[in-house]
Amino acid sequence: MPRKRAKRKGSNRTPLSDHKLAKKILTPPLADLPAATLTYWANDRLPEILWMVLIRSCYEQTCGLDIFKEIIRFVSYHEKNKELYDLTHSGISRLDEDLKIQTIRHICDLTAGSNCLSPLLLFKALPNYEIWEKYAPAPDSESPTVLMKAVGETLWHQSQESTDVRWLIIMLMVSGQKLSGLSDKQIEEFLGYPKVGNQRTVRPAIRSLELAFRRIDPTKPEEPNPWPDKFWLDCWEKTPCHPLEQSKESTTTEIPERESLMDVWTHLVTHWQSSHSTTKINEKHDAIFGLTIFAMKIAFELWSGPHAQGILGRLGLRSIFEARVTLKYLIKQDDHALWAKWRNYGTGQAKLSALKFDDDTPAPAFITVDDLDAIASEDKWEEFVSINLGSWDESNLRDLSTKTGLKDEYDKYYAWSSSYSHGSWGAVRESCFETCTNPLHRLHRLPKPRWLPSVNQDVQLLINRMLEDLEVVYPPFPHRLDAL
Repeated sequence: MPRKRAKRKGSNRTPLSDHKLAKKILTPPLADLPAATLTYWANDRLPEILWMVLIRSCYEQTCGLDIFKEIIRFVSYHEKNKELYDLTHSGISRLDEDLKIQTIRHICDLTAGSNCLSPLLLFKALPNYEIWEKYAPAPDSESPTVLMKAVGETLWHQSQESTDVRWLIIMLMVSGQKLSGLSDKQIEEFLGYPKVGNQRTVRPAIRSLELAFRRIDPTKPEEPNPWPDKFWLDCWEKTPCHPLEQSKESTTTEIPERESLMDVWTHLVTHWQSSHSTTKINEKHDAIFGLTIFAMKIAFELWSGPHAQGILGRLGLRSIFEARVTLKYLIKQDDHALWAKWRNYGTGQAKLSALKFDDDTPAPAFITVDDLDAIASEDKWEEFVSINLGSWDESNLRDLSTKTGLKDEYDKYYAWSSSYSHGSWGAVRESCFETCTNPLHRLHRLPKPRWLPSVNQDVQLLINRMLEDLEVVYPPFPHRLDAL
């Protein structure tokens, strides 16, 4: 029985093997739950609990939780505590006028002497703005910084600051008699938070309860709440983007020495000459040396500048890997008909492209039609050359990789590099955008081309493996690219 791979350190996600496959779509278990409704902490929830977030951020944890406990006591002993279970900004808006004023005034009194709530008044669209304006301190030059720090600390829904705020939300529901059925152990852990119980289980329990209640609370209005969108829009319009600073190491273009590549190239050409016994068509010899030389020419181009750290590097790596798999498969099968089939497929592709330009359609600048004509008819008259519109072996590269024992390499090199060939969003995102570090912009993306991790080591490894395969058929050839 094959041994399960160990999870990468720090990875806490559903493994690929536990995803469900249906019609070429892999779905994780949670996304397959019936009637699952997604709620977004940063987009929707954080603006609603902004006053809680500001208090927690402005005080160290113990002091912040002490203030939260005073708010919990206020709710617990209030004669209308059943109405005070939801103290989000919209929840407060649903209270009667006197209760709104009592609640907001009490919150502001608990933070008297601090400007932690002053950023609330930067937002005219804040629910109950007039009441907050009466009791909270006026904003000053530090208020935007206070706001940015608070949002930055709670933008991730599982941060310690976010969990502390979510604990307050749960305890308010308990105090407002909206949450019952907790075990004695849970009640003890929640009352003693964060000092009682194993916090590795207590913190996730808090987050799960808060999320579950957010989804099932029947008293929440069905109409969309405009406040969260207005909050984020104000943040976008009134604060600048902060581009992510790349480290010096990541911006330094790595161009390896070309002497090793040139040296191996020279030996390879010499070896081609010494192993070439006839001018007759030799599909096997041409394929083995041709695919290897093709890969090395790509390496020459990548190592002629900073291309290995850009989009072209990924395209080149994908092409080298495909050549590596094709070479391995042809050598493993070692069937004369298969060597000829691979060659004839390429000839047919040249003929197909040339035929498309026989009418009035002009060829693009990068194509020389005379060259295509020559390739299409150099082995035999092109009227005898068939055109295969499918794959040359009726197998895709994944199948060929599996047949040749290179499936691990396929998983490593092909899928992500192919996204660059197709211009997929993942490739566009990685190569053309950077993260804005202003938390008030929700870590959105800025268009900024940047250097990527170099493909040079992977190129060197794949070409050396192709040279190993070549040596099996045409020994000896001990030359390899030096390790980078």
